[in-house]
Amino acid sequence: MLAEKTNFTITRMVRLLEVSRSGYYAWVGRPPSPASIRRVHIEQKVTFFHGDSDEVYGPRGSWLISARTGR
Repeated sequence: MLAEKTNFTITRMVRLLEVSRSGYYAWVGRPPSPASIRRVHIEQKVTFFHGDSDEVYGPRGSWLISARTGR
């Protein structure tokens, strides 16, 4: 919803997505969960190893390399 905030009003988006405005604002104000933080960390590692391999390895190969090297 944050990406579409410039195109649509919050009122319209919550109505279309069938969520409450208060629920949306509670979600926006909530700190990221540990799982969310871990997911971002993994994505950064995969992106690094993908670039480090001259973009030869995909996500699986990049993840395997990072797991083997302990980084």
